[in-house]
Amino acid sequence: MASSPDSIAATAASVEQATLSLLRAVGVRVLVIDELHNVLAGRGNTRREFLNLIRFLGNELRIPLVGVGTREAYLAIRSDDQLENRFEPVPLPRWEPGEETRALLASFAAAFPLRRRSAIATEDMARYLLTRSEGTIGELTHLLSSATRCRDRSGAPIAASSAT
Repeated sequence: MASSPDSIAATAASVEQATLSLLRAVGVRVLVIDELHNVLAGRGNTRREFLNLIRFLGNELRIPLVGVGTREAYLAIRSDDQLENRFEPVPLPRWEPGEETRALLASFAAAFPLRRRSAIATEDMARYLLTRSEGTIGELTHLLSSATRCRDRSGAPIAASSAT
């Protein structure tokens, strides 16, 4: 049975209302929209509808909205004058070699199921990993996760040190 435009609109409206009810019922205090840059992948009408939905949720729920994404996410928001006024861009700095980065890498190593202690938190390895990941947490996570999967297949340790 084919859906008519009226039934699709009615379904969208009911989903919208159900979503609002649920968000209110659980007491959402902030709405985080990840991968916001993907809105640019949509066609003009779809993109506009999504941006309207973001504006609608902010108005109806009266909660802060946080959009997370690449530089393109900001460009998507800038395409809507009302939304542009609601979002303030806060660029995240890239990770640099240092104690904080080594602590981050040590936390990654602790989260991996390693048989031996990992040397990924050394200064040299930190510099190498930051170069490969361009200093972004997402790329670093991807790189280390990929290394873990390769290690799982091969049985070889990930940058294992001689200490056990």
